[in-house]
Formats: sequence, C-alpha cells, structure tokens
Amino acid sequence: MSNKKMITTARNLDTILKIMEGFMMAFAIVFAVFVVLMKIFKEKMVMGTFSLDLDFVKLHLAGEYGEITGAVLNHIDMILITGCVGCIAIRYALKVLRSILAPMKEGRPFDTEVSAGLRKLAWIILIGGGVIEVLGIVARVLQTKALPMDAIFASPAIESVEYVYTMDLGFVWMFIVVMLLARIFEYGQQLQQESDETL
Repeated sequence: MSNKKMITTARNLDTILKIMEGFMMAFAIVFAVFVVLMKIFKEKMVMGTFSLDLDFVKLHLAGEYGEITGAVLNHIDMILITGCVGCIAIRYALKVLRSILAPMKEGRPFDTEVSAGLRKLAWIILIGGGVIEVLGIVARVLQTKALPMDAIFASPAIESVEYVYTMDLGFVWMFIVVMLLARIFEYGQQLQQESDETL
C-alpha cells in the first residue's frame, strides 16, 4: 500500500471514529439521564409489565408477578448503569484508536505513538470488558431477586431452579491479540529506526 493510500484510509477511518465517538457520548448521556429520571419518577418511568427472557423464550408475567417493585427498579437501574459504563468505555477506546491513527494520517505507521496506543487500547479492552461482564452478572443477580422465581416456575414438571452466571471471556482474547499487535508495531518501529539510521 502506498503512503498516499494509507494516509487517505487513516483520515477516513478517523472521521468515522470521530462520529462514533460522538454517538457513544450521546448514548452515555441518555443512559445517565434515564438513571436520574428512574431515581426521581421510579415506577412511573416504566411502561407495561415486566417480562423474563430465557434465551429464545420470553415469558410475559401476569398480574402480581409482573408488578414493578423496588427490586425490579434496581435491576433496571443496573442495566442503565451498565449501558452508560459500556458507552463511556467504548468512547474512550475510540479516542485511543484515533490517537493511533494520528501518526498514520501523516504517513508514519511505525511511530512510537502507535505501539503505545495499542498497548493502552489492550488494557482498556481488558479492564472495560471485565467491568462490563461483572456489571452484567450483578444485573442478572438483581433480576433473580426482583422476580418471584419460585412462583414463576412452580410446576410439578420442574424439580428445581438453578442459576448459572457465566462470563464471556472474549475480551481476554482481544486483549492478547491487541497486545501482540502492539509488539509487532514496536518491532516495525525498531526496523524503521534501523533503516533510517542506515540511510
């Protein structure tokens, strides 16, 4: 790829990331506003009844089982907080990506800023991914506390109800891949430096 193509691509990507960064900030603000509104207006903010999603099955709860209680509101708050934190983490990651593209827009793909930015991005992925997964588990725990699970699943066909909370560790693999990319760019930077010194 010629330098000109790389510069054009980097500039186009930077524009797209800048727009996405703005959207993430707007979404984070919307989530934060809804958290505040939920604290002020409580159940008035929730329309309809509560439902329970079990992968491909959605249970629409009847009568008193679908009432909006304080525990249900806590669950909704946690979902909104998780969304807000996720948007802030993504926005920060986009900002770091833009800092990685900055030297590339000037035709310097092996600048020290690139490998340093990739390392920073890897840590954002690891920490942000971990926090979001933990918040997701907390939201699921709050959901099990909010709904009368024993009453919902009271059937002679069901012997017992077991809760299994899992974490998607895909963010750990992404951390490893981005760290490897950082090492590759660092090595490319050393080769570039040696080539410049030779010339």
